[in-house]
Amino acid sequence: MLYNSPLAMLCKYQPIYFMHNTNTLQYKKFVKTFYTALRLKTMKNWEHKDIDHPVYKKMDGILSYLHNSVDTINTNSPNDLSKLYYILSKTREALYSIDPFFYPKRELDAIDNIISNEEFLELIHESIKFHGNFNYEAAFPYTEELANSAYRLSGASSKDDDIKLLKDMENNFTKRHNKTEKEIIDLKLTLEYELKEAREKINEIHALEVALNERINQTKETIKNNEKMMLIEKNKRMEDFSTEQKARQQSFKNESEKAINSIINDAKSAYNSQEEIINKKTASLLQKIDDSNVDITKKHNSIKDIYELVAEDGIAGGYKKNADDEKSAANLWRGITMGCYALIILWVLFKNTLGFETFINNQVQWPVLIITISITAIAFIAAQFSSKQSRIHLINEQKMRWFALEVKAIDPFISSLPESEKNDLKRQLSEKLFCQHRTEDFSNESESHSKSLDALSSVVNNLSDTIKTITKK
Repeated sequence: MLYNSPLAMLCKYQPIYFMHNTNTLQYKKFVKTFYTALRLKTMKNWEHKDIDHPVYKKMDGILSYLHNSVDTINTNSPNDLSKLYYILSKTREALYSIDPFFYPKRELDAIDNIISNEEFLELIHESIKFHGNFNYEAAFPYTEELANSAYRLSGASSKDDDIKLLKDMENNFTKRHNKTEKEIIDLKLTLEYELKEAREKINEIHALEVALNERINQTKETIKNNEKMMLIEKNKRMEDFSTEQKARQQSFKNESEKAINSIINDAKSAYNSQEEIINKKTASLLQKIDDSNVDITKKHNSIKDIYELVAEDGIAGGYKKNADDEKSAANLWRGITMGCYALIILWVLFKNTLGFETFINNQVQWPVLIITISITAIAFIAAQFSSKQSRIHLINEQKMRWFALEVKAIDPFISSLPESEKNDLKRQLSEKLFCQHRTEDFSNESESHSKSLDALSSVVNNLSDTIKTITKK
């Protein structure tokens, strides 16, 4: 619960939430905060400007140092400085409770000398730095003198109203504390009841876990027994299968031997009967072969007579086929030529549409100009090359067709001549017709083809070098 304490309101702190009993660290921090706030409130109420002495600032500095460095409330702290803090606090209360009409300078100087003593301050510093117990025996003269000074100063104090205020605050704090303690006890009982229920549920879960483990063990045992039974059954079935397999193999072997013997006997009888038929058929076939040989000889002589005409027709047909191939090649190169010219026209129209942009800011755009000219030149050279190739194939087509016609016309011309003149004429015609014009044309074609390729390669290389130079610049 949230505890809105009047003391917290007085000290201007937020409400404190007590979760446990008064022995907790949170409760001790609350008490420490309460006394600190009370001290600040009392100092504010007792502050006056009639007494001006350095002991006030020094005392506040020492108490603030102790308050920020150690636990000044817990008597069981490792430093055990709560007693010293209490003595210094009471001494400061006596200092701040002095009536303004008095000015006990002697006592103030005495207290100032004690709290300014280097040995006394060194004892406090060592206890805090090394986390050791405060040496009260060595500091006894100082603490005794502080207690006596506080006692002597109490006679010049006017703090009845303050004591009454402190008692009222203590009563209110005690009531709030008792109420909070009761609520904490109720909360503790509630937590114990819930803890008991949680333990019962844990016990139930543990019982279920034990039962589950037992069921798991039983299941494992069942699975183990089933595996054993399955292994026994598997071995039995394998033995039965092996026995049955051997019986089936023996039965199959016997039946196979019977079937093979029957097939062999049937094959032998069929072979004997077929052998007689084959011998008869073979004799008849041999007679037909002899008759066919006589007929083939006669026909062969007849074929020799027409062989020369057939050979001539075959040669003329070959030249005609080559002429058709040359025509197809010529048409292909003609199409490539037209495609290159169409590419040039499209490229010019495309650049005209986008704009040539050869001059930008009165500067010649050499890369654009060279690329435009180079693409047009390459397409033009390719068109010229393909045009020459088309013309060469067209000339070859014409020669092939002319030669095929000459070959067909030779036979009627020489068929009526004697054999000697016929052979002499064939030799002369062969020397004139075969390979001479074709070789010359092929040499011209090769030379023209080589020159065209060299020109195309030279143009492409020059354009590539020019483009690389401009790009580097």
